[in-house]
Amino acid sequence: EKAPVPSVPRTETAPARDHMAAGGAMLLLGSLAGAGAFILATDDGDSRRGGSRSGRSLVSGSQGTAEGVRTALTIGLGSAAVLSTAAGLVMLFSRPEKPEAPKVGVGVSPVGVVVSGNFR
Repeated sequence: EKAPVPSVPRTETAPARDHMAAGGAMLLLGSLAGAGAFILATDDGDSRRGGSRSGRSLVSGSQGTAEGVRTALTIGLGSAAVLSTAAGLVMLFSRPEKPEAPKVGVGVSPVGVVVSGNFR
């Protein structure tokens, strides 16, 4: 009498799907950051400047500080866009490592059944 042969466990493709979803999310984040950097770089800021009374600017003291913060934000968003887009592309075009298949050996002896191996 022979013992039944154990069936091979089915492997899911969920890790590959998660990998693709993460890559797409990184691309989306990169495009949003790039759009923000582009808007900051091309907007001259005239609409935000204070009005004038008798030809004098109402916010002339804070203009230098605001330009420095604006430049830092533009550089930060541009850098985030490049890094996120590159990471997303790498994730989309690379293949995740396949998990090691379980290696299980089954043996039958007059005394009983012997099962050995890697049960991952």
